[in-house]
Amino acid sequence: MAGPRVAYPSVVKRACSACDDDALEAPELPLLLAHMHSKTRGRDASACGGSLGDASEFKRRKRFDTRRVREYSLLGSGVDPFHQRHERNEQVQCGKILPRWQRKARRPIGPRIFSSEQPPLPSVPTHPIWPTLDLGTMPDQSDGIYLDYAATTPADPKVASKMADLLTKGGRFGNPHSTSHRFGLDAARAVEDARSDVARLIGASDDEIVWTSGATEAINLALKGVMLSPRARGPHLLVSALEHKAVMETAEWLSGRGVDVELLQPDVRGLITPSLVQARLRSDTGLVSVMHVNNEVGTVTDIAGVARVVRSHGALLHIDASQSAARLPIDVSDIGADLLSLSGHKIYGPKGVGALFVRRAIRPLLEPQTHGGGQEDGLRPGTIPTHQVVGLGVAARLARERLGSDTAHILMLDQRLIRWIEQIDGATLNGNQLDRVQGIVSVRFQDVEAESLMLALGDIAVSAGSACTTTRVEPSHVLLALGLSEIEALSSIRVSLGRHTTTIEIDEVGRRLTEAVTALRSIAA
Repeated sequence: MAGPRVAYPSVVKRACSACDDDALEAPELPLLLAHMHSKTRGRDASACGGSLGDASEFKRRKRFDTRRVREYSLLGSGVDPFHQRHERNEQVQCGKILPRWQRKARRPIGPRIFSSEQPPLPSVPTHPIWPTLDLGTMPDQSDGIYLDYAATTPADPKVASKMADLLTKGGRFGNPHSTSHRFGLDAARAVEDARSDVARLIGASDDEIVWTSGATEAINLALKGVMLSPRARGPHLLVSALEHKAVMETAEWLSGRGVDVELLQPDVRGLITPSLVQARLRSDTGLVSVMHVNNEVGTVTDIAGVARVVRSHGALLHIDASQSAARLPIDVSDIGADLLSLSGHKIYGPKGVGALFVRRAIRPLLEPQTHGGGQEDGLRPGTIPTHQVVGLGVAARLARERLGSDTAHILMLDQRLIRWIEQIDGATLNGNQLDRVQGIVSVRFQDVEAESLMLALGDIAVSAGSACTTTRVEPSHVLLALGLSEIEALSSIRVSLGRHTTTIEIDEVGRRLTEAVTALRSIAA
């Protein structure tokens, strides 16, 4: 769909002498110099010590993407370049959205420069309390816009660099359990340093961290290890109905082996509260499992209150902190948790590694689920992948150091996204918005199916729910537990923001989301 014809500021194309890359300069905005180089993007030429040459130098550059010349040549023409982009790529023809297999593999980039006197996107009215546009970052979105951080996060460059150093002969590649020589000792020290970093993230002691292959294995070890132990307090397992599939399916498996599993439904506000938990505790309750932050709607559970109720009753408490570890402060000592599961790839670390916090006092109660080797005091045997756990350690340290700045950044983007959504007719936010963590937004659009909407959004990565269930087209069990109908659940998408999300990406997504919803409704009418 075409937006209005708007006069954009003209752009002069130049070349930077220092970083050997392309730059754009808008005469109307002389301070805005958008480098496209990955190392200097979003900074002016002086930041890399270079100067800008004339336009003729720029034209001779072989590396410059000629498609961008055409895009930016439209800026001063009064033609809507976004519409031109759609027409050239035939993404939208006569109001018909083409199926994914008929689309171009790669889409040119639309303009990312706006005059300070213009609204963020011409096709949408300016919101009266919108903050000033952050024009300091000009992301290269040739591969799309990623807004699915609740599914996985990109590994931080420091994480990847540290991991690479441990893989080759020149690094600490030794077996951390072969401590009879220097190679093994060096690897063992790296593993223990990482264990300390993870422990500090959640306020635990080093010896209370058990390495696993991810949060799913940590959850399995926690639930099965307690409920199948001959030392279990009782056969009753109380599980929130809003839990991740890793908890739900493990509980279902246990129910077939003599465990009395009870699902705890949320209250009318969509929350699992301490009073709800207290009302369902029994004399034979062995374990209660709740998540700190819900992975689909972002609601936050009062885990400290739940822990007080559970501990006073004599039962054990497991907390799934996969989504909260990089978003909220956690101190297991203050909370009083017995077990807490973590995932590496949800905190800008590597996939394939996680950890389980096991309070020292209850370790003898936990029954191992795998055998052989005796590593991790027998709770999780097998050779520890040094590079993986070190990557998780670095990610944990960065998450702790950047918690304040990341929270403020994502909160600002979250509020901006909500303002875009509020301007779309028939849009409804799912879940309790007063007790929601920043950066996880679940929204449904009346008369629009989520699958069709995601197809229409093209290279914008959002999801229809948990990444562990998206291979099957079925309504989310979380949304159904919150009282949504199947139609409403199938009309919902999840947009999750992260450390690398920018205001420009949010504005682009808001504009294209508005266009896609309008187009789909017009087709269905």
